[in-house]
Amino acid sequence: MRKIWSGIRSIINVSKVKADYIPTLSENGKLIDNPSAIARTFNTFFVNVGKSTDKDISHGSYCPTSFLKGNFPDSMFLAPVTSYEVESYISQMDSAKSIGPYSILIPLLKILKVHIAPILSCLVNESILCGIFPEKLKLAKVTPVFKKGSTQDKDNYRPISVLSVFSKIFEKVMYKRLYAYLECHNILYSLQFGFRQNCSTNHALISIAESICSSVDNKEFGCGIFIDLKKAFDTVNHSILLLKLYHYGVRGKAYEWFQSYLSNRKQFLCVNGHDSDSLSLTCGVPQGSVLGPLLFLLYVNDLPNTSSLLTFHLFADDTNIYYSCKNLDDLDSKLNHELKVVAEWLKSNRLALSILKTNFILFHSKKLKPSKLFNLKIDGVNIKQVFTVRYLGVTFDSNLTWKNHINELCSKLSKTLDHKKYF
Repeated sequence: MRKIWSGIRSIINVSKVKADYIPTLSENGKLIDNPSAIARTFNTFFVNVGKSTDKDISHGSYCPTSFLKGNFPDSMFLAPVTSYEVESYISQMDSAKSIGPYSILIPLLKILKVHIAPILSCLVNESILCGIFPEKLKLAKVTPVFKKGSTQDKDNYRPISVLSVFSKIFEKVMYKRLYAYLECHNILYSLQFGFRQNCSTNHALISIAESICSSVDNKEFGCGIFIDLKKAFDTVNHSILLLKLYHYGVRGKAYEWFQSYLSNRKQFLCVNGHDSDSLSLTCGVPQGSVLGPLLFLLYVNDLPNTSSLLTFHLFADDTNIYYSCKNLDDLDSKLNHELKVVAEWLKSNRLALSILKTNFILFHSKKLKPSKLFNLKIDGVNIKQVFTVRYLGVTFDSNLTWKNHINELCSKLSKTLDHKKYF
């Protein structure tokens, strides 16, 4: 399917902008053209994204563990890995993936898997028994990928991190055990649909739509608040994450392993054929990793505990908060009260709210029109009210007619069909 769409784009001349070569970069009002300086500037910028965001977050009045609920007396058990399991992970690797640090070729690894798997399984088991993640596997190779705007602005690039293939094997072993433990004890929030097996954006969208339809059927006003978190994966506080892991039952050598896994991580940046020096990362879940997304789910897992009234629909960091009732005054007062606690959770967990990208929409039937202006605040700042909102690729409108979404699709299809003469 990917090859089909690639062919179609090449025919109709629709392609993604690539900026493999970056001749100049703007820094402090000056243009840099030295390749080594460009690589160094990019790496320094990406490494400090999480720390810079954290500095702008005020401190909350709650301890970050205040919202954790449930008692988990059982600790996670780490079963030893077999050479067969390691061999299966090697077989599953995508040979077309970018080469990470140390330039180990995946096709070569696959050819030698029968010989390498027994050695790797011994190393992984030793890592688990000692509670130590190998230092050499903590290094990431980063490439800046252009998004849009000026190619000279480093804000217009996103970092793509690639880890060693051996790091992926170590992580897959731990991921399998951690995920099985979380599922066995029903630890993950039921309406968290991101990075979970047998879950997709469709499940999250259906869950939200069902909540809205239920409110409309009951002749209630429903309010959907769409939260945008700034650099959420980059600002995860390691100390808080480890506290949460311990609470959920990751203790003993498993805890020590994750402690080691998160510490002393480094990255270097490659651009224009030049590598920067490596720099240390002090916060955030490891980008490009196997475990990073699952660790993030655990980090935000207690967000829904901030309120017994609100319903949280989550897809990783894409957050929708929903509440409905018949009386607009009650809806206004209750939401503003509950959002104060949500704001405290965000501050206590060192996550930044992007208020300009956060908005809310009032859902209601066509017959039931709001009789007053709605004013919602979070952390003392007004949230913008909108009448349509795009969430996980779908446009919602206040009456749930889907007209805006259908019109957008028709517009895109029309542009595509204009190129039918090429076929």
